[in-house]
Order: sequence, then structure tokens, then C-alpha cells
Amino acid sequence: MTDDRTGGTGENAHTTRSTPAVHPTNTPPTTFPSAPDRDVISLDADRALAPHRMMPPPAEIADLTVRLIGHGARLVAVVETIPESEHSVRAKGALKDWYDLTDGGPGEGAMANWVHMRAMARMCRTFMDYLRDRERDGDRDRDRDRGRRSPDRDRDRDRERDGRRRT
Repeated sequence: MTDDRTGGTGENAHTTRSTPAVHPTNTPPTTFPSAPDRDVISLDADRALAPHRMMPPPAEIADLTVRLIGHGARLVAVVETIPESEHSVRAKGALKDWYDLTDGGPGEGAMANWVHMRAMARMCRTFMDYLRDRERDGDRDRDRDRGRRSPDRDRDRDRERDGRRRT
């Protein structure tokens, strides 16, 4: 069934021609995206998660879906390099949802395409948050291991020093 209320094309946004191909010679990188890439992913996710009254036209929904599938494939490749025992509950859930949604694609009609695009955007956000948290925690651990000052270490040192002055 096609939802013609939004002027939909009746086409499914998840087609074989719009799904990014992952070929052995074109595998996604396995490092956390650089800052400019993070900004692009965030902007695409923000646009996809705009309120219903700001729903983009069907052509933009299809384009955003393709971009989010590409972003998600890159992020999934990075997340999967991390041992599963270190995955957060949200990251595990997002991986499961990712495979469920990329295997099945959206239902029929413009509204199904919009809902599918939003689910992809939420998964990209979850992966970004998870990887950002790991990167932040890793920086703090590396600083501690190398004996460098980290913001937490400076704060603890200042608290200890202030405590000695009061006594």
C-alpha cells in the first residue's frame, strides 16, 4: 500500500541501487570517524530526526536514508572491531536493530520510508555516542598510564590540596 498523502513516489527508499556496496576492495574504515565526518553524520541524523511537521519530501527521505545507511555501515564496522564483551547495552541493541532493519528494509509507502530513515538515524547516533564515550575513556586511561595530567587527575589533586589546607 502506498501512502499518497505526503506526495510519495510509491517507491521504497531501501533498494538495491541505493544500498552502499561493501566490496572487499572498498571496505569501510575501522577507526572512529574524523571530526568533519562526525559533523556530517550528526547533521544528517538531526535532519532525519526532525519533527513530523518538518518531514522532508520523499526524494530527500530517500537520499538521507542512503547516506545514513552509508554512515551506519562505517560505524558498524568500527563497533564490530571492539570485543563484544566491551559493548554497552545500547550498542548491542543498536547492532541488532541495524541488522534487522538493513536485512528487511522499510515497509511500503512514504510513511514507512520516513520511519525507517529515523530508525537509521537513531542507530547512527547511538553508535556515535558509544564510540565517543570509548574514545574519551581511552584518552583518560592513556593519560593515566603515561603519567600525564588529565582533567580528572588535576581535579583530584586540587581537591586533595584544598583538603590539606582546611585542616
